Amino acid sequence: MQLTESDLRFVLETVVTSRRDHERILELVRDKQDLVEPLLDDPRLVERLLNTAESFAQVSPYLMFQVLLRCVQRDLTRQSYVIDRDTAGRRIPVFEAQHALALVTDPTMREYLAQMLCSFVRTHTSVVYFKERGHWRKRKFSDLDLRVTARLVDGPVDQNQFGVVFRYWSSRSSGRGSTSELLISPCS
Repeated sequence: MQLTESDLRFVLETVVTSRRDHERILELVRDKQDLVEPLLDDPRLVERLLNTAESFAQVSPYLMFQVLLRCVQRDLTRQSYVIDRDTAGRRIPVFEAQHALALVTDPTMREYLAQMLCSFVRTHTSVVYFKERGHWRKRKFSDLDLRVTARLVDGPVDQNQFGVVFRYWSSRSSGRGSTSELLISPCS
C-alpha cells in the first residue's frame, strides 16, 4: 500500500473523529498497513471524497481509487446485478455482481486495479540508457506511449527497467497477461 503522509492525515481526520491528536496517531500507524487497511473501508471516506471539492487536492489518486474500489465492494455485496448500458443508452441489469465482487474483494486484485487506474491519471516520463553498436544511447519515453514502449521491448529487457515496459514485455512474451504480478509503476 502506497499512502502518502497527506493520505494518512486525510484518512485519520475523516475516520478518527473522537480524537484530535491526529499527528500522534499518524506516527503510530505510519508503517502499519494492518492498522490502516480497515480504516479505508469506512464509508465516511467516500462521502468526504465525493462531497468536498478540495478533497481531491488533498489525496493521491491511489487513495481515491482504493476508497472507491472498497465502496464498489460494499455496493456489490448488497445487490445481485450490475447496471450496464446498451448501444442505445438503455440501462440493462447484468447478473454478474458476484464475479465483479470477487475481483474487488481480493486484496491483490484491488491493489492491481488501484495501480492501473492511477496509471491513467498520472503519466511518468523515464529515460532508458542502452548500448547499441558499441555506443550508449538515451531514449526518453512516457509510460503511455506504447509505440516507444514496444520499440524498447524489442531490445534486451531486465527487471530494472520501467515497470510498464516490463509489464508489456512480460505479457507479450508469455502470450497472455498476468493479473497476479504488480508490475505497474506506482503513482504517487
